[in-house]
Amino acid sequence: MSEIPSRLSQLFENHRLIFWYDEAGKLSKEFEALAIPGVTPLRIENNEYGLRYRIMREEANQKFLVYSPGFRPPDSQNWLLDLVLSHYEFQTDEVTVRLRELDLPLAFRAVV
Repeated sequence: MSEIPSRLSQLFENHRLIFWYDEAGKLSKEFEALAIPGVTPLRIENNEYGLRYRIMREEANQKFLVYSPGFRPPDSQNWLLDLVLSHYEFQTDEVTVRLRELDLPLAFRAVV
């Protein structure tokens, strides 16, 4: 998983917001250790409304990495869904990592 900092740095060249749902919470320490210049790390901790206000109003030009140490909530319960859909969702599950290593699009997810 050492590719994470470099991959995120590349993604932030084209995206202002990146959402990272770490389904098992295994990479929490890696998230804490990240230091990407010009990017503010935020953790989802039952504070979605406050995060939304900060991202959209208080610091509307700042880049954010929004991390959740759990599964992405169902769409009907996700207070940040519009932001997730209109920006970028970073995935670190094993299948996605393998697809990136093989330089294959996510359309091959079911095959892998």
